[in-house]
Parts: sequence; structure tokens; C-alpha cells
Amino acid sequence: MLIAEYDYDMDIEVQREEAYTEGLSRGREEGREDKLIEL
Repeated sequence: MLIAEYDYDMDIEVQREEAYTEGLSRGREEGREDKLIEL
């Protein structure tokens, strides 16, 4: 069985990057929806 060394700081950094990217995507989608409603 292979046991990888767990790096807590790296894990947190990756989670933050994923959350940031997901937040940008959601923001763009909501922005598009708002523009469609205004039209």
C-alpha cells in the first residue's frame, strides 16, 4: 500500500484556488442572468 505524504498547507491552497475559480464562474453566470433580466 502506498502512503503519500500529506501536506496540509498545500491542500488548503488547492482548495482556495478551486473555490476562487468556482466563485468566478458563478459570478459570470449570475452576471449574464442579470443582463438577460434587464433586457
